Amino acid sequence: MDLCIFLSLNSASKSSTIGYYSDKESGLKLLGVRYYDSQIGRFWSLDPMRDGRNWYGYVGNNPINLADPTGEVSGVTLIMIGIGIIVILALSIAAYYWYKCSQAIIKFHRAQAQCISELESLCRKHGEQEGIAKFMEKYGAGFSSSAMLKCIFKKAPEVFEEIVKYCPSAVWQTLTPVSP
Repeated sequence: MDLCIFLSLNSASKSSTIGYYSDKESGLKLLGVRYYDSQIGRFWSLDPMRDGRNWYGYVGNNPINLADPTGEVSGVTLIMIGIGIIVILALSIAAYYWYKCSQAIIKFHRAQAQCISELESLCRKHGEQEGIAKFMEKYGAGFSSSAMLKCIFKKAPEVFEEIVKYCPSAVWQTLTPVSP
């Protein structure tokens, strides 16, 4: 004899908990499309998705971390949804870091352009050799590429930290300043 025949749907009342109706006469709870007996902790009806071996189970026997308000989602579907969420989060994080890296590289090149402009101005004013010497003297470096790095650091002090923080090492190791 099927227990569902004796259930009075007229006496079903909406529970204060979202997701099920309580039947006052039988004490069963209607969760989506299945009846659940909280006394024995089991469903009275089969899982309509017939997912896995236990058709009386709920959300792959993981009700603490998963939910199925309609009663019509299979465990495989829930796993695929979870994987999809993880992939979306990973791609979002990667996109964020790529954006921050590109912004740091733009700052680096803007600061480098300012330094090159300053160096060119010194060279026009004092001649090439003396202009380079004054540029290296101003930034306290023994050779021109480290003077350029010090100039860039002075123009945009946060840029090196941002590049190392947000860019993969293959990117920031290739960033070398133009030598005068």
